[in-house]
Amino acid sequence: MAAEAAGTGQGNNSTPEDDGSSSGPDDGAEPMGKITQSNSGNDASDESPQPPLSKKALRKRERRERKAAQWKQERKKRRTARKKRHVVGDGEGDFGSNVLVVNEGAEMTVEQKREMREARKAVEIADFMARSEKGTTVVLDLEWEDKLSDREVKALVQQVLFCYGSNRSALRPVRLVLSGVKPGSHTLERLQKLAGFPKSWQGVTILEQRYIEHFDSDRDRHRLVYLTADTDTVVRTFEPEKVYIIGGIVDHNRLKGSTRAKADEQRIIWSSVRRAGS
Repeated sequence: MAAEAAGTGQGNNSTPEDDGSSSGPDDGAEPMGKITQSNSGNDASDESPQPPLSKKALRKRERRERKAAQWKQERKKRRTARKKRHVVGDGEGDFGSNVLVVNEGAEMTVEQKREMREARKAVEIADFMARSEKGTTVVLDLEWEDKLSDREVKALVQQVLFCYGSNRSALRPVRLVLSGVKPGSHTLERLQKLAGFPKSWQGVTILEQRYIEHFDSDRDRHRLVYLTADTDTVVRTFEPEKVYIIGGIVDHNRLKGSTRAKADEQRIIWSSVRRAGS
């Protein structure tokens, strides 16, 4: 394209006054002909009709469009929920009693904006903590490190991060507990690489000991429920007074039956979980 532009510019700007010579029809005909031929070739390729999509390709495109529309709707709902948690609360519904009044039309300095962000964050955290205290307790059992490969531990830590993020954005969050996070373990080493862990992880209790040692009273033992896929007993709702345990295993069924065996050994209730209506 650069060579053609240069050739075109030279043909348009060259005159007898410029270089003292005149170009006859034979001098300029060949390069101009090449340019014209090249341009006409491009026009023909640009205007050529696209082949029609097959039925399979059309179905794939429709699925992509539906998923994109659904994702946008869910994102809008999440953003709306976050805004409500930041500024709304009546103490009776899904949100807490903390209220932050913001005058959107007021002019603020940089320092005032910073203070406003900090105040909004403090209110959001207080509201989250108040709502999570009303929820049940969920333990992520991270006591399986000796059974997992390095790759599986890495995948497990990513799942822990996902659980924390989902709980922070939930309308009805739970009290999250990580058990068996021992000093010097690979699990702790990888957790410490996550942003804000552990100081900025609100609503999370981190235990070095096993959960069975932490919940060691007779009353606590009767509150424990191990959620496992190796049973037909189904829990469809969470009871606030119960402590639900989820096995920290990313094994692709390599350790099938292990969580139920552990629950049997510790003589605690086991069950699986299903969403309401499923």
